[in-house]
Amino acid sequence: MAKQPTVLVVGGTVFAHAGIDTTHVDYGFERINKEVSLWMQGKTKLPPKQVLESDGVVWTREYGGKDAGVQYDAQACRRLSSALEAADAKRLVIGHTPQTTGVNSGCKGSLWRVDVGSSRGIYGNAAQVIEIVGGKVRVLA
Repeated sequence: MAKQPTVLVVGGTVFAHAGIDTTHVDYGFERINKEVSLWMQGKTKLPPKQVLESDGVVWTREYGGKDAGVQYDAQACRRLSSALEAADAKRLVIGHTPQTTGVNSGCKGSLWRVDVGSSRGIYGNAAQVIEIVGGKVRVLA
């Protein structure tokens, strides 16, 4: 696990457990990844604050939608838009907040929530994945 990235950008898509904002982009995804790796290897005492904070890349529920108790939040979408622009990316894919209705999107397609709660301990929903081809996102069940 220590060798896996915490935040990953692939072809214009940012993958993060819970979310990103401009402070994470400014700090640097590679720097976050490196520092988390060092922490997981026991070489440092703590991961960076961008991971530990409640609005950090693995804890925020800002983009979790109604299943996180958040109705459509234009302010969050504006923050996401700024972060994606700073990261030179088109969309963010997150997990962290299980979605009762399966994979869904927000912020006019720039946000994809993919935690479908497939664990029996959560919702026991059927697995779903997304496929991104030619900049188009498709949900596969």
